[in-house]
Amino acid sequence: MDQYISATGVESITGKIDLYDREQRAAALEAAGSASSKAETIASNVERILEERIRIEDPVSYRRFSDMLREVIERMRAGWLAAADALVQVEQIENEVLQPRSDDVPEPLRDRRLAVVLFRNLRESMGKAAVDTAAAIDEIIESRAIVGWKENEDRQKEMRQAIDDYLFDVNDEQQLELSIEHIDALIDSCMERARAILK
Repeated sequence: MDQYISATGVESITGKIDLYDREQRAAALEAAGSASSKAETIASNVERILEERIRIEDPVSYRRFSDMLREVIERMRAGWLAAADALVQVEQIENEVLQPRSDDVPEPLRDRRLAVVLFRNLRESMGKAAVDTAAAIDEIIESRAIVGWKENEDRQKEMRQAIDDYLFDVNDEQQLELSIEHIDALIDSCMERARAILK
C-alpha cells in the first residue's frame, strides 16, 4: 500500500487513486468506510494533484487550495470539525481543483489558459498592469511558439528578450520600481508556466 505524506501534512491511508475516474474513486471511498477516512483519502489524492500543478503550472492559485485542504484536515484531526463536515469541505475543494474556474480573472483573459495563469502569477508584482501584461506576454509567447520551441534555445531567447523589453517599458511607464532581478524572476516564471501549459 502506498503511503503518501505531503508537505502540507495531509497523509494518505490508502493508495493513489485517479479522482477523474469516478468508478475508481467510488470504490476507494467505499473501502475507506468512515467519513474521516473518506476525507483523508480524497484530501491526500487532491494534494497529489496540487503538488504537480503548484510545481509546473499555477503556483499562486493551487497553493491556496493546498492550504485550505491542510486546514480542514487539521481541524478534523483536532476534533474541531466533525468528520462529515470535513468530508463535505474536502469534496468542495476537490471539485474546484478538478474543474478549475476563472472567476478571479478579468473577462478578456478567461478563454486564454496561459494568460489566466500569467495573470494570477503577475498581479502581486504588477498591480493594475497585470491584465495588460498577462495578455501581452501570452501573445509574445504564443506567437513565437513554433513546433519544438521548448528544445529551441534561440526561440526561447527571442521570447525572453521580447518579454524583457515589454516588462522594462511597463516598469517605467507605470513606475512600478521593479528591480532587474525581480524582472528576471518574472520572466523565468512566465517561461516556466508556458513550458508547462503550451504544447
